[in-house]
Amino acid sequence: MRILIMSLFLCFTTTAFAGVEFRPGEGFVVTEKKQTHKKSYKKRKYKTVVPKPVKGVQHGIASYYWKPQPIACSRTRRYNPNLMVAAHKTLKCGTMVRVINKRNGRSVVVKIDDRGPYIKGRIIDLSVAAATKIGMTKAGVVPVIVEVL
Repeated sequence: MRILIMSLFLCFTTTAFAGVEFRPGEGFVVTEKKQTHKKSYKKRKYKTVVPKPVKGVQHGIASYYWKPQPIACSRTRRYNPNLMVAAHKTLKCGTMVRVINKRNGRSVVVKIDDRGPYIKGRIIDLSVAAATKIGMTKAGVVPVIVEVL
């Protein structure tokens, strides 16, 4: 009975990180467990990377988009495939650019009103009307020159 009372006393009076063990010859011994801490991670400060604005001429691949979707630069207006508009990653909304098809030399002046393209390697997304005017609807993607006006 004395051992039971002693063990209960030790259990309730020790800290949360302590344990009670019975060792022959020594009786009940209070052992402290090592505190294990989770690996502390520093709070990472993420920088928002803002691409540098494009000045002058840019060479790359263009594609066109046809699905009705909300426009990034306007909360109320939706994409109209009949307008001469385009999407660019870095140019300000409202910027006028000339897009020249390198394969046939045709060009079109469009207004940037959306963000994109989100596919690596492409520099501009044109509306269906602009893509038809420079003759890229059959190919889908073509090499172009983009000139900021």
